[in-house]
Amino acid sequence: LADDITRSLKMAFHAENGHDAEFASRKTDAMMNELIDVTAQAMDVGSSVITQIRALGPITDNPERDQEMLASCVLVEKIMLRIASEWERIETMWKKERSKVVGTTISDELLIIEQWLTHAERRVKAVNETGFKMLLDEGNGHKSRLMELASTSGVEDGPRITHLSGRIEEFLHYVKTRMNRSQRIQAFFQSAQTTLSQLSMMEEDMRNANAAMAGELYPLAQQKATTVMQEGRDISAREVLTYEEQSLVRQRCDEIDTKLRVLEQLANERSSSSTQISQE
Repeated sequence: LADDITRSLKMAFHAENGHDAEFASRKTDAMMNELIDVTAQAMDVGSSVITQIRALGPITDNPERDQEMLASCVLVEKIMLRIASEWERIETMWKKERSKVVGTTISDELLIIEQWLTHAERRVKAVNETGFKMLLDEGNGHKSRLMELASTSGVEDGPRITHLSGRIEEFLHYVKTRMNRSQRIQAFFQSAQTTLSQLSMMEEDMRNANAAMAGELYPLAQQKATTVMQEGRDISAREVLTYEEQSLVRQRCDEIDTKLRVLEQLANERSSSSTQISQE
């Protein structure tokens, strides 16, 4: 598909008449739309794989598991970066060549910005942290350009520029919201994994602890676990999650809750055992 777009761009640029150039331009637009769909799907799959790897965490006591998980995430991210880089290369080339084909009137420039926004609204659903920042940079660039055009354009372009500026402003707000959401979810998964590890160590300590120490460990474990579970439940209630994300957040909360119940039972057992010994 990338090769087809490259050939179509060359046809548009070297077309002998306006009709052929316009036909090639429209054909390239259609293929660009298809390419962004394929790119978004690939990025979505990659992000999903990384989310699952990070969320599931170590499933054995193998000390090499963490390194294997890190290597897997890095490999997937490299593939995603290569896909994103290829998309950026083609999009940059398209913008450059298209300006030569369609001209540089204000109307043409507004059309290019409108097409960027259409593409961006589809891209935002499947980009990673780097992709969010790129969209913000591109959007802010177009926003600044629209402000320049608003001060120089004719009356007939005013409403169109105002409407487009409003759409981009809304889009930038949406991107920032999704970016914050993504960061919050990843922070929760990392915090949940750390908490589970800490609770496991507390469980081991509590099995060898006396009643007094067990009585001190459980409230601390309860405080740590409750904070993380509350964050997970708040994310589930307030954030717009995919089915997969919703399931993983719920799974992590359930795992922490189960571990906390084990600690509570151990604390009660230590307390009961201590009371029984005292009575004897």
